[in-house]
Amino acid sequence: MNTVCNSSALKRRPRPHATRARTHARAHAADQGLEHRLRNGLELGGAPRDPGNLWPEPHYGTKTASTKDGTETKPKNAVCNRTITLSAARSAIKNNWTTALQVTGVG
Repeated sequence: MNTVCNSSALKRRPRPHATRARTHARAHAADQGLEHRLRNGLELGGAPRDPGNLWPEPHYGTKTASTKDGTETKPKNAVCNRTITLSAARSAIKNNWTTALQVTGVG
């Protein structure tokens, strides 16, 4: 939790390796209109170098990659305020980020 709630520690976290991301993206070449991003983002301590943490997110529609960024912020703030556990926040995002705010009660 210290790393998740410490903004300077988050800035020092390694970013996903570009080659790994490109390789994963090529493996899903049919997924046009998608961006391969971290399932559990850095805000919640997601593993940036774990290929299993990369997954496709759409650029179009109502639930997009940029929408998910905002959704991750509220649970992260709730974790830092000790309203919910880090485990609950990660689980809600991983299981279905579109319902994570309702599931955790922070939205």
